[in-house]
Amino acid sequence: MKGTFGTLNGELLRFILVNNIPLEKPIRYSLSARGYDKEMKWVGFNNAKEIWLK
Repeated sequence: MKGTFGTLNGELLRFILVNNIPLEKPIRYSLSARGYDKEMKWVGFNNAKEIWLK
C-alpha cells in the first residue's frame, strides 16, 4: 500500500488532501474502469460501473 502512494503524482495527492476527498471514491472509480465485479469476474465496463459506482 505504501508503494502505491509513493508512485502517485504529487499534485493528485495534494488535491485529495486539500479537497478532503475520501479515498473510497477514486478506488471505486478505478475498480469500475477494470470491468470486473466484486468477485473479480469479468462483467463488462457498463455493468462494473453499475456495481462500483452506485
